[in-house]
Amino acid sequence: MTPDRTETVPAPVDCACGAGLADAAEAGMGWAQVWDIPPITLQRVHYLLPRRRCGCCGKVTTAVPPFGAVGNVVYGPNVNAAAILLASEGNVPIERTAALMAMMLSAPVSAGFVARALERFAQRLEACGFDEAMKTALSAEDVLCADETPTNVISKNTDEHGQPLPGSPHAVTVRTPDARLVWYAAMGSRSKTDIAGLGVLDGYAGYLVRDDYAAWHQFDTQLAGVQQCAAHLIRHCKGVLELHPTQQNWAGEV
Repeated sequence: MTPDRTETVPAPVDCACGAGLADAAEAGMGWAQVWDIPPITLQRVHYLLPRRRCGCCGKVTTAVPPFGAVGNVVYGPNVNAAAILLASEGNVPIERTAALMAMMLSAPVSAGFVARALERFAQRLEACGFDEAMKTALSAEDVLCADETPTNVISKNTDEHGQPLPGSPHAVTVRTPDARLVWYAAMGSRSKTDIAGLGVLDGYAGYLVRDDYAAWHQFDTQLAGVQQCAAHLIRHCKGVLELHPTQQNWAGEV
C-alpha cells in the first residue's frame, strides 16, 4: 500500500554479536509500515465577520459564518456528526458518548449537547422528508427484511386523557439484505394496526424476509414470496419434535 509519508529510522549501532556497526558496510534497506490515526485535537476557528452599512437605508448587514450564529461559540458540524454517530449508530449511551468525545476527540462536550445534536439531526431529517424518501426507495427493492424489537423508554405515549397507551414500545427495522438501505421506526406497540401504519409495506409486491410473528402475515397475499427467519423455523421444528419425539423425528434432523 502506498504510504502517506516515508521516514528513515536511525541505523543500528550494534550487532547481535556485540561488534559495533559505526563503520560497517551498508547492506540495503528493510521496511515496515504502521497504520495509525494522527492525534486529534479540537481546532478553534475564529471568524471575523465584515459588516457593511447600506448607503441607501443605513442598515448594517453582517457576513454569515459558515456554521453557527453571529456572536456565539458553537461546536461545528464534525463534532456534531461524531456525537450523532457514536450515540445512534454506535448505540453508546448519551453520558458515555460525551465522555468518549472528550477522551478520543479532545471535544469536552456535555451530555446535553449530545442529546440536542440528536434532536437537531432528527428535525433536519424530518424537514427534508427523509422517512418518505426511504419508504419510496425501499418499496422499489426486490427483497426486504423486516423485524421488530422491544425497547425500553422513559415514558410511554399517552392518549388524549393522559393515560399510557396499551402495548409495549418497539423499534422496527426494514432494510435491504445487504444493509444498503436501513430504515428504523418507533412504534407504541407491535400490533397488526401499528405495523400496518408504518406505511413502508403498503402495496409492496416483492419478497419479504421476516420472522413468524402474526402481524407480518397481513402482507402475505400481496407478496411475491416470504423467507422466514431460520431461527423461527428451527424453533417450530423443536416444538414438533417435543410433541412427538418418535413419530416426528424428521423435525430433529432439520
